[in-house]
Amino acid sequence: MAMLPIFYEGNEDDEEDTYYEVDIDSFNLEEYVDKYSGLTRINRLMFIAQHFPKICSDALRLALSYVLKTLNTELFKLVHYKLQCNFKIRQSDVHEREFKHRLEIMSKKAACRYEHLDKKLRKSFTCSTRHNIYKNCMHIGDHFVECGDFTKATTCYVKAKDFVDQFSQFVSWHIKIIKVKIYLQDWSAVARTLKNESVFEDREKDSHLDISYCSTLACIRGLIDLKNHCYKSAADNFLEVNFFHYDDDFEVLTKNNVAIYCGLCALASFNRLELKDKIIDNKSFKPFFRLEPKIFDAIFQLHNIKYNAYLKTLDDIKPLLLLDMYIGSHIKTIYSTIGHNTMLEYLRPLDYVDIRKMAVCLNIPLPDLESKLVQLVQNGHINGSFDLVNKALSITYPNRSSPEIYNKAMVKAKEINRYYHTNIISRQVIHSKKNTKEIEKLRMSFNKLNTNG
Repeated sequence: MAMLPIFYEGNEDDEEDTYYEVDIDSFNLEEYVDKYSGLTRINRLMFIAQHFPKICSDALRLALSYVLKTLNTELFKLVHYKLQCNFKIRQSDVHEREFKHRLEIMSKKAACRYEHLDKKLRKSFTCSTRHNIYKNCMHIGDHFVECGDFTKATTCYVKAKDFVDQFSQFVSWHIKIIKVKIYLQDWSAVARTLKNESVFEDREKDSHLDISYCSTLACIRGLIDLKNHCYKSAADNFLEVNFFHYDDDFEVLTKNNVAIYCGLCALASFNRLELKDKIIDNKSFKPFFRLEPKIFDAIFQLHNIKYNAYLKTLDDIKPLLLLDMYIGSHIKTIYSTIGHNTMLEYLRPLDYVDIRKMAVCLNIPLPDLESKLVQLVQNGHINGSFDLVNKALSITYPNRSSPEIYNKAMVKAKEINRYYHTNIISRQVIHSKKNTKEIEKLRMSFNKLNTNG
């Protein structure tokens, strides 16, 4: 019985249209979003407001306080409008004037800053170095990102690329233009931009900057695979991220996100042997799981066949995962696949299964377990038949008594036997160099072994 393949049924835009509500008894909103910065923090607050009605107004107010520190007038209008809709009240004339006043201040500040940066850029084109031209182009691009105009920001970053001279400049340019595409949620463009990771002439191989850059790109590749529902590939990409050279200025994901996304994708797509080799024994990645110990606990429990504790751990963290803007829409698919794979793992060594005992072990109501097992049988993942009277499942393994498998096992056993006998004889020869008669006897024994083998 193989692991179930990961698949997704629906349109590409389904996950953006999926609406669900989350209710958590104890949730510290400020502590949760304090891990993030910039536009990512505001976007995550907006996502929480959409899916957590109990704290919707608190999330929107907090988002508004962060928006006011930027120059993004369109985002300010959006958050302000959502706050109005949440309270279902008409804005008073006083609040209307205050709103327009703040909007005007943000617009004037953005215009003044752009004018100043544009003057510096024009001056640098006439009497400055390539480095200054690159720097000024990037500053204007950053300004447009803060204003929420990602199209103009992309234009400025593209212009800056013509003046890149150093590897550090290339890294900064490449990561920033990728972040703009992520903010636009244009994942096909993100994938195309990743291809610009061409070999830079002066690339400092194995330097701190290079390792940090490769880790950031691995994060982005993992995020693209996650969005495309390629969970096994996503887990492999996240495993390439280096904890000690992680770029903390990369606003899109935190180290906690890497641990969560990698762990869940691995649980949905790795078998127990892969979990042992790639996750549990992976010393370089373990620091990530120290930030999210419950994810590692779930992986460890599955590997140790503690199914009840494993499924309970996943149930405990599920509400919080649903509030994550990147993996929240995948939780239903991931958890469904994890549940099916857990059943297959439970059944793997057995020919005859008492469904009642299985239901207790997996903490699943008996009727639900029966319907799920019927589905697995109908889909061809299990070759078995039900005993409805005794509440049991008989499983048939067509290849278990195959003569071909028996013959292969016997050949392998002979190879192992010969290998150990050869080693034993070789050691005896080494320790018996002075006794020529004994050496001759051992040589004859060795030749006889080769002839029989």
